[in-house]
Amino acid sequence: MNPNLLDALLAAGHHLLAFALAALLFAEWAVAGQPPERRLVTLLARLDMSYGAVAGLLLLAGGARLLWGAKGWAYYLGSQAFWVKLACFLAIGLLSLRPTLRILGWRRRAGLPGCGELRALRRWMMAQLILVPPILLCASLMARGLG
Repeated sequence: MNPNLLDALLAAGHHLLAFALAALLFAEWAVAGQPPERRLVTLLARLDMSYGAVAGLLLLAGGARLLWGAKGWAYYLGSQAFWVKLACFLAIGLLSLRPTLRILGWRRRAGLPGCGELRALRRWMMAQLILVPPILLCASLMARGLG
């Protein structure tokens, strides 16, 4: 395969997954703002499962770019912006644990969350959303060979 085509496909896949991840997180945040009902817990569980799956695929896509992309692994490993971007991504992953465990608990016990629990869940999700713009900034810096 043409190396430029491979690089373009890897980048497109990586970008698509990154935007899907942000959209899923925003959707979870929006759904968690609805009044508590059984359907809400089911939808949150589905969104959260999709969120986790897309996050895993995003890591794989990023790894593929690192290994087979045009810039090569040395470019990324020597970039401070790459490390900040990765740290933000890992922080999002850690911040996502609490909501995931809460949602699984509600689903397992077939209970409904209280309004206060949903507000707390939304705060955890907002903390994740706040880290999306620094990731985008780092990606932009990396694309231009800065940082």
